[in-house]
Amino acid sequence: MKTQNVTIEKNMTSYNLVLGSYIDQHYGHDKFFFVWSRNGMTGEMVSWAKGANLHIVSLCYKTANINRADMTGIITGLRDMFPGFIGEVFIPKGLEAYQ
Repeated sequence: MKTQNVTIEKNMTSYNLVLGSYIDQHYGHDKFFFVWSRNGMTGEMVSWAKGANLHIVSLCYKTANINRADMTGIITGLRDMFPGFIGEVFIPKGLEAYQ
């Protein structure tokens, strides 16, 4: 996959993301990542192995500035746009409306 700019509109928010892929240098696995450039210059990066099952709570613990509602919107939006990149998404109770 070529690195690209993607916009996801969910939860009355427009998420401007940089999305890309790379090969893990230690294990040789395909990995994907996104960077949410909230201020246009820098932002939080999240990466995962191709087809991995993702837990919203776990991803939020690993980032400092993405809350659970935003993470749910971003991850489910990417899953819908790019089938096969993300396996199952585990969403905490009460956040189902944000997917």
